[in-house]
Amino acid sequence: MAISTLALGIGANTALFSIFSTLILRPLPVRDPGSLALLTDGAWSYPIWQEIRARETELFDGAFAWSAQSFDCRRPDRATR
Repeated sequence: MAISTLALGIGANTALFSIFSTLILRPLPVRDPGSLALLTDGAWSYPIWQEIRARETELFDGAFAWSAQSFDCRRPDRATR
């Protein structure tokens, strides 16, 4: 019983450290992590995002959107099924 408990504890610790190491400790896979910008307004409409993407080469090396909540980036002029 003690050995299985110890093995389970070591396995859980290894798994959690692997996740922590991957997400937190390793540097980001970008050329210059210090130049990253996080824009956190949270109320961006599709036309604002479209303007950012259109001016991407003037403003940024690249741009992407991410949210913990679902959002819709489909073009408004295209029909969806």
